[in-house]
Amino acid sequence: MKKSFTNNNAPSWLESSVVFMAQGGSVARNAHLSDSDVDLYGAACEPLDVMFPNQTGYVAGFDPKIEPFQVWKTPDAYHDDVTVYSLVRFFSMLSKSATDLWTLLFLSDDFVLSSSPVFDLMKTNKMSFVTRAVVNNQTRAAKRLMFGLSERGKTNDGRKLDLYDQHGYNTKEAYHALRMLREPSDALLNGGVDLQERSAFYKQVRAGDYTLEEVTTLITTDMEMNYNLVDNNKFPESVDLVAAKKLLLSCMEQFYGNLSFLGK
Repeated sequence: MKKSFTNNNAPSWLESSVVFMAQGGSVARNAHLSDSDVDLYGAACEPLDVMFPNQTGYVAGFDPKIEPFQVWKTPDAYHDDVTVYSLVRFFSMLSKSATDLWTLLFLSDDFVLSSSPVFDLMKTNKMSFVTRAVVNNQTRAAKRLMFGLSERGKTNDGRKLDLYDQHGYNTKEAYHALRMLREPSDALLNGGVDLQERSAFYKQVRAGDYTLEEVTTLITTDMEMNYNLVDNNKFPESVDLVAAKKLLLSCMEQFYGNLSFLGK
């Protein structure tokens, strides 16, 4: 990990500011293939003079503008795909229910490479980010993937073309569509989700054991179930933004110490 940071123009402070780093993607779901990339995700708290420049002598309109840290990624050619978000950006994305990053909070300890009291606090409150909005957004994303499963002419990616030629459709995207449908609904209905529960099934999908027609039927059935779940008022519609901000500030205080100067 240190090599990834030091060799790829990461901010000098990044390595010491990471509050968690975890292995996601197909490996965390035990649905990976021998040539699958390694997907690593994390979050970091930037230095106070970057996070709160006005509290460290920064004068707006005089000093050079300080851009807030958002995200750092390894170059595309790097085998390990490492993405580190600012803690604020991470919380913002979770609160908008526009990403499946929430699944990182449900990883088993085997896939958490580094942790901290901040991450422990986030995991304690992980269900606050599982809502009907997450189900709805991931269902829409899965629907888009379903319609593109057999559109071979829309890619020049060698590995994707191999899947089309071998199975007649993109089995990797079929797997993604199914997991995106089932993970949020499982979490909402069961109060949590085991990301490896369906690993054998996902491997079968990726191996092409299902025809395109069979996969499309599975996806369509799951979509209908999710639409019914989205309409169920028993579950929270969206993330409570007031509670999410309170949790974010608690995490920041866990990392920085007292933040009374914010006047919260």
